[in-house]
Amino acid sequence: MVYGVALEQEEEGEVPVLLLRALEAPEFLPMRIGQGEALAIAMALQGKGSPRPLTHDLMASIVKALQATLVGVTITKVEAGIFYADLKFRRRDGEEILVDARPSDAVALALRLSAPLYIGEELFQRFAQRIPGMS
Repeated sequence: MVYGVALEQEEEGEVPVLLLRALEAPEFLPMRIGQGEALAIAMALQGKGSPRPLTHDLMASIVKALQATLVGVTITKVEAGIFYADLKFRRRDGEEILVDARPSDAVALALRLSAPLYIGEELFQRFAQRIPGMS
């Protein structure tokens, strides 16, 4: 299970990096993400809202309106340097549904719906890195 979520962008114009940390692991799983997704994640981490719903706020509202639950998000694989994630929803009738998503969108939604984040252990061990100055 993911223990921590952080964003790193040292200078203006650099591509933001999403850093996911597994429970009790000193390493982080870094993923480059877009500016819009970085803003959405940062707003969720800081508990900030917007006067009007942004994309991930809208998605969270739709999930709630449909009386569904986001059971969790799993970072599932990396292919050709691209990370993949699954959103696992439970409908009100109990049926569970998997939806493919970009990890950045999945994390932004999970933060808004207080859903757990998971990373496959093998994937984490293969791609996780120690980040100087972060512990």
